[in-house]
Amino acid sequence: MHPVLTSQTASRRAGTRAHLSGGFTLIENLIAVAIFMIGVMAVTYLLADSVTLAKTGQGQTTAYVAAQEIIGMLRASGANALSYNGLTINSVNPPASGGATVFQTNVSTWWQSLLQLPGAAGPPTIPATGQPRISGAIKVWSTNGNGQCPCNATITESWGQNSYVVSTEVVY
Repeated sequence: MHPVLTSQTASRRAGTRAHLSGGFTLIENLIAVAIFMIGVMAVTYLLADSVTLAKTGQGQTTAYVAAQEIIGMLRASGANALSYNGLTINSVNPPASGGATVFQTNVSTWWQSLLQLPGAAGPPTIPATGQPRISGAIKVWSTNGNGQCPCNATITESWGQNSYVVSTEVVY
């Protein structure tokens, strides 16, 4: 081998190695940071969405419990279940607490259950819509059309932008 060729070849190889092992360029770093930030934003969005879904699920569960409570009261009322027909309560016009009759006590108890719904605290109406923050309605009608039970009932509970509706047969 010739010594000059060997040193030139070694010099070229050393220069190539120095260029290749020099690290990332600024553009490569910016692209890597951009990809990382897109991933972080996606995870943040998913976390925020999961919090919203958890609150919605909590509301649906609370509404279910409140509806089952009033259904039990309707069934316990027997032939008087029809007296609940057309009952509407809401945060603008809440029922009086307690009550002298079983009916008033049942309505007050149902209202206390509705107050456990998410977003129940605050002014009686939702400022953006003017609608009641919380509302509940009961419709009861005779199955036979004779004004006596057995009956069917539909319970509707609303809070914020959410609602829960359940229909059931009331027999005793």
